[in-house]
Amino acid sequence: MDLVEHRAQSVRVMRISAALAELNREFAVAVEMPRAVSTEWATRAERRALISARRASWWALLGRAAVDAGLDVVFLQAAMVAQCTERDNARFWRQCARDWQAEASGSVGVGSERHELGVA
Repeated sequence: MDLVEHRAQSVRVMRISAALAELNREFAVAVEMPRAVSTEWATRAERRALISARRASWWALLGRAAVDAGLDVVFLQAAMVAQCTERDNARFWRQCARDWQAEASGSVGVGSERHELGVA
């Protein structure tokens, strides 16, 4: 890798790192969102789902950057684990949002994932 490629790779990784840091800040704000009623819980869960999905995408880019830079496979594997974890988190929070919306509308079902997992 020549100096130009190395510099471009460094800039790419710094952008990814900055984006993940910003999403971590956004997630901390989302955690503190109001949650007195079901609709607020749903809005909070939707926001957390969106942030988790965006983090999953950035982790995927970081994994690709690790491959492009010729780093050891362990870096790719770590990024893949983080990506999958965030993707699963997004799925969980989307389901929680649907459950809270159903509860707000009075149509919550017995099989709601949120109730099964004890998230209430």
